[in-house]
Amino acid sequence: MEQILVTGSEGQLGRCIHEISDMYHDRFQIHYTDIKELDITNPEAIGEYCKKREISTIINTAAYTAVDLAEEQMDICYMINRDGVSHLSNVAKENGIFLIHISTDYVFDGQFGGAYIETDQTNPLSVYGKSKLAGEDKMKETGIDGIIIRTSWLYSHYGKNFLKTILRLSQERRRIQVVSDQYGTPTNGIDLAKIILMMVEEKHRISGVETFHYTNSGKCSWYDFARLIVERSGSKCQVEPIETASYPTKARRPQDSELSKEKLKHFLGIEISSWEERVESTLQKVL
Repeated sequence: MEQILVTGSEGQLGRCIHEISDMYHDRFQIHYTDIKELDITNPEAIGEYCKKREISTIINTAAYTAVDLAEEQMDICYMINRDGVSHLSNVAKENGIFLIHISTDYVFDGQFGGAYIETDQTNPLSVYGKSKLAGEDKMKETGIDGIIIRTSWLYSHYGKNFLKTILRLSQERRRIQVVSDQYGTPTNGIDLAKIILMMVEEKHRISGVETFHYTNSGKCSWYDFARLIVERSGSKCQVEPIETASYPTKARRPQDSELSKEKLKHFLGIEISSWEERVESTLQKVL
């Protein structure tokens, strides 16, 4: 039975993987760790953990994701998003372990004007985006076999995320304002978890480090996303569009970071559900 390590398992993606893992109970034994069990900034601890349990695949969902706070906490952000990935990659190299690492649409500047493919030029605008790109680069430098999955606007019924924040605000306020000129695609955490475990089953087809993009299908603004959440929840709260210029943040965001999923769809032979459909299914779990 394959021994799999999931890092950052208390985050929403780690919890989504845990939720669906029963589907693979006859093929995978999954070891779930968060920082209290395994700190990815400690290379000796990673190596010891993997050797003791004969890990053959690592799924790294651990990350520093506080985009605005990262502008102030640059050292911590890079320690996790760059150095942590470097340590995981080095341990993977030393022990013949396959690494699946989760990255972000924020490696792009959002000025392309179309859906980004995996080989398009990166140009992150924020400390967070730069740290995630640096992690990708460290992984590639080691010469291991592995997969980078870039995703965007992740949400689920677990943890803190945009969907749950909008639900809370719509219950507390009569109106909320949401940015309407930043575009991308929401990603359902359960869907991404399924893709990750499908990739584990297909890892024998990968040589070197391959990058894939995954989100749900379609494209929207944050305002569109929020409006659907509020409408489908039955709230009477008014959602009002505002421009980015009216809502300044410490970190710059890409204006249009839609990711093309064609490479992944072809690789796995799948179709991808629309973002609207998957938002509605998640709302059924949290309302």
